[in-house]
Amino acid sequence: QLLFQQLKNFTLVDSRLTLQSKFTPPIDMQIRRLAWLNSGERHQGSGEVVIAGITGNAIAFVLDLTGESLAKSRGQLYLSSNDLNVLPWFETVLPESRKLARADINFQAWGDIAGGTLQQIQIALAENRLMWRQDDQTQQLSLGKGQLFWQPTKDGWQLLSSQLTLTSGSQSWHDFQLQLVSQQGVYSGSLQQLQLQAAVPLAQLFAEDS
Repeated sequence: QLLFQQLKNFTLVDSRLTLQSKFTPPIDMQIRRLAWLNSGERHQGSGEVVIAGITGNAIAFVLDLTGESLAKSRGQLYLSSNDLNVLPWFETVLPESRKLARADINFQAWGDIAGGTLQQIQIALAENRLMWRQDDQTQQLSLGKGQLFWQPTKDGWQLLSSQLTLTSGSQSWHDFQLQLVSQQGVYSGSLQQLQLQAAVPLAQLFAEDS
């Protein structure tokens, strides 16, 4: 009720927030800046947040809600990133010897909120890229523009994509689609229409150095 009723407006700087979920590990977030305004049953917030262990810089957000309490609120969430550095996450899944230099993603996202929970989110991807060193040469893997659609399910969530394009050097692979599902904390995924040759740069990225 502090956010919705007790204060008309306030600002937070350099604060921390931990999100708890039934099927995923806790998510630690650093709120670099949050400005919040209450006007009757209208509640608006905007700012920047960093996700610990996932991003190296901030995601901008705008939250616009209506309702007497968080549990009864409805509205929209907007997110955007400009060269969002996700190198911290890749460093947790890649071999230690892999010299990944850059991992940037660019997107805008619009989410619908009802009953105080996120019902769905649509993500518009811009150009995204990975850059790493292999055999003293710079390699780059790019993911082009496309759409992602996320929504919760009974025991987790699912993520679906539109047709996407993957590029490595002078080669491009078009019109593949991604599906990722989390069910009770167990992940599964599939790639449709992705040519076998596209796995070569991915295998190089995740392989140990010789």
